[in-house]
Amino acid sequence: MATEFDENLYKRALAIAEDVHRHQTRDGGEPYIEHPKRVAKFSFLKYARHLDSAYLAAAVLHDTLEDSDNPNKVYQRIYRECGPTVAAYVDLLSKPAEKHYRNKRYLATLSVAPPGVLMIKLADRIDNLQGLSVGGWKEERVRHYLEDSETLYRLAVDRGFRREAAFLKAPILVEELELRSLSVPGNHKEEENCVQK
Repeated sequence: MATEFDENLYKRALAIAEDVHRHQTRDGGEPYIEHPKRVAKFSFLKYARHLDSAYLAAAVLHDTLEDSDNPNKVYQRIYRECGPTVAAYVDLLSKPAEKHYRNKRYLATLSVAPPGVLMIKLADRIDNLQGLSVGGWKEERVRHYLEDSETLYRLAVDRGFRREAAFLKAPILVEELELRSLSVPGNHKEEENCVQK
């Protein structure tokens, strides 16, 4: 998409994201707002041909509905300040609130969502994979997240976005290797007690 970047739209979206994520931190203690900012930046740098200003605004807002105490109020604010297109993209990027079939429904949505929405999700997952090592997650949760990431990768490839999905494959492989090395007996470094005589 070769449209001119709307800086004011992005600033309005960023202001909403900063309000929603104001007191939130990531697992490593980093202010949460840094994550959606990185997702928007990565999306812009790697997937620009699929994105316009509305998508970049949605990228910085992608977690606001899920992370808000009042998602309806946040949605209305996004709609009012950023327009119906941005609001729709953010809605598509948000997992359903109810847990039953949550991941399946979300992946089904991504399988038919506009390409720009899928690119934002790829960027989001790439950034989340970078933070797994500081997340302190249990092995089972990491395995599940990697399986979901692999499913997302295949979905993007099946939709014809092999090149774009390749950015996701490398972090998946790195995390899988890390997980395997932790699972191999003898790879855990045990503290040695040194007794001085």
